[in-house]
Amino acid sequence: MVSLVQKQYEKHPYPPIPFMALPHKNQGQDLKFELGLKLLKKTNLNCNHTNHNNIRILVAGCGTIEPLVVAQMHPQASEIIAVDFSQNSLNTLNKRIKLAKWTNYLTFFLPGRKLPSIKLEQGDLWKWENGNFDYIIISNVLQHVENGGDLLKRITTWLKPNGILRMVTYPKHSRIWMRLTSKWLKTNGLRHDTQNITKTAQEIINQL
Repeated sequence: MVSLVQKQYEKHPYPPIPFMALPHKNQGQDLKFELGLKLLKKTNLNCNHTNHNNIRILVAGCGTIEPLVVAQMHPQASEIIAVDFSQNSLNTLNKRIKLAKWTNYLTFFLPGRKLPSIKLEQGDLWKWENGNFDYIIISNVLQHVENGGDLLKRITTWLKPNGILRMVTYPKHSRIWMRLTSKWLKTNGLRHDTQNITKTAQEIINQL
């Protein structure tokens, strides 16, 4: 059964950035594996790597651009696996990656243009299995599921011993106005499958 969240992202791939928009050269500094290593030095934890050379990376709930940003920050990675349950998001991502490769080919004389292998897979993170990663990135996914802690626990089983996981999510209190606005729009008849959803939402707001 396809969830309402999946239907939403099939209809509206996220982030809604045209595939011809490529990440800029220094975008994604905060996603670097080396930053995780730097933070680990402040703890008693260890990692089996001193840099990102030959590491295997998972971008879980990848969306339309993040794996490409991750790739350009990790040119020496052995492989990047990008998983999302929205095929339309993956289609947009695939077009963007192809464009980036062509752009890199045409500018081969410029440094820092190498991309590692990027594989795209459609899958539900509750069911998907392809573990053993040195580095897992999961950005803005857990707030969409009821049992975020259980999903996070499942994802951590895919980490290699001493691997690194980077997670970003929204605390509930930081989105209180967004949730109240969403509830109010739903009360006034707005649904995830509403035609011209942005225009309809604006019309409802204009009634205030």
